[in-house]
Amino acid sequence: MDPGTVPGKREYLSALDYAALRDIGWQVSAVPEPSTLSMLLLGLVGVFARWRRKQSQRF
Repeated sequence: MDPGTVPGKREYLSALDYAALRDIGWQVSAVPEPSTLSMLLLGLVGVFARWRRKQSQRF
């Protein structure tokens, strides 16, 4: 977690970085839980449906 990272360059977290984040109470996981993905998908479907409804009311 070097603050001097060049913009646009991808830096990966080391085991020490993960340990520090865990010590301060953050839960870091590489893959989101399936429930998170399903809630995101449901939210996107709702936003899209609302957008379509507004588009159809306009004309």
